[in-house]
Amino acid sequence: MPVIDDRGRLFGKLNLIDAIVMVVAMGLIPLSYGAFMLFREQPPIITSIQPMQVTQGQPKTLLLTGEGFRPFLVARLGNFEASGFLVQSPTIAEVRMPDIPAGNYDLTLFDQARELVRIPGAITVVPPPAPITVIATLRVRFVAGQEVLDVMNIGDVDLSGLVAQEDTEGAVLMAIGQDRQRIDGLFSDGLLGRNFQVEGSALSFTGRVRVPVVLGQSGWTYRNQAIKVGAGFTFESILGVMRGFIFDMVISDQEGGVLR
Repeated sequence: MPVIDDRGRLFGKLNLIDAIVMVVAMGLIPLSYGAFMLFREQPPIITSIQPMQVTQGQPKTLLLTGEGFRPFLVARLGNFEASGFLVQSPTIAEVRMPDIPAGNYDLTLFDQARELVRIPGAITVVPPPAPITVIATLRVRFVAGQEVLDVMNIGDVDLSGLVAQEDTEGAVLMAIGQDRQRIDGLFSDGLLGRNFQVEGSALSFTGRVRVPVVLGQSGWTYRNQAIKVGAGFTFESILGVMRGFIFDMVISDQEGGVLR
């Protein structure tokens, strides 16, 4: 029985040319697969993450070390997309943390919508520590009218911003000095070199105030007022308002120990 018939068909079914093409195609399959495996982009490998615990609400950058990092990847923490993925080299990259709630999150890298690598429970976000309130004793150069001084009493409580606050604890007036100077218009404080305008006739004098303060990222504060030497300070009771500048302060803990 002939292998090739009078029509050039192999075994009576395949054309000789078709058979050659088929053999060549079969040979290209492993060659193509080898080229694909050789030249395709390998998924990144993450070997370490620093830090692995961050505080909620504080800007933070995670440092990743590993292999295969490249631009245009997207990092996610749980379901939250990172604020940025910055590649320093194929072995070092940075992930800018988004502002996310406290919890434990997987870290995942994506190439567009394709997930490349996932580290389960990689990052823990902890709630910020509760603010600790301590006591500041301030010496303030106040300005107020005589009518305010006539009714202001030692022990009066500051009410400024009380409506917007959940707590009722406020600054307490402890002393009013007798070093009173009458001023009209522009007031210049020689202690701090600060000037401000007053309406009509007023008195400048020192006062001592006990204030509950909280230490934050920007320093000591009392109801959105910065508490530091040179800062403006307003004391408002139900009887009147005194405004001035802090020129001395002492911070004490709840046991009376001096912190500053």
